[in-house]
Amino acid sequence: MLLRDIISVKGTNGLFKLLKVTRGGLLLETLDEEKKKAVKNINFSKATPLDNIAVYTKSETVAIPLIDIFKKINKNKDPKTIDSKTPIDQIKDYMKSVLSDYDENKLHPSQILKIISWYKIIKKYSPEILKEKEKTTKDKTEEKDKENKTEKIEELEIKEKNELSKKFSHPKEKVNEINNKVSPKNLIKTPVEKDNDKSEK
Repeated sequence: MLLRDIISVKGTNGLFKLLKVTRGGLLLETLDEEKKKAVKNINFSKATPLDNIAVYTKSETVAIPLIDIFKKINKNKDPKTIDSKTPIDQIKDYMKSVLSDYDENKLHPSQILKIISWYKIIKKYSPEILKEKEKTTKDKTEEKDKENKTEKIEELEIKEKNELSKKFSHPKEKVNEINNKVSPKNLIKTPVEKDNDKSEK
């Protein structure tokens, strides 16, 4: 299972594994011991895959993916003692120990607690997610090169199709010119034309 397979549904507790998208809605399975399956007829705006979530930093151009936050927590910041009863200052201090430059104006204590609760659920029921391989610069470069090659192939295919289209289609004037050249009138002489030829001789 990957992080993209797990979603959070607004207005509900816990996390869900997305099994399938159906006409009636989303087929979900609770990420817990019971693993209850149910079709939720919900708007997609209320269902958020966890891999679409990131934590803002004080730098306007940098946001840290949630998977990276989970890995930082898993590595050396296990939040066993952090819960809804923890004082707000301690919650903030804990988050700073995980990500020192997180943006306090955009990430509120209630959201920090939600991230921690998600981490605990994943740690217990789907720990393999915390071992997801991070994409290296090399991986990203290879993906970009592959995309560029695909685009070039598509461009060549379109170019070839256009050239073939030009080759096998003629403007109306050209078609008329060709038709005139191969017209039976130009290939077979009429009897009158034959007689004229004899008189000339």
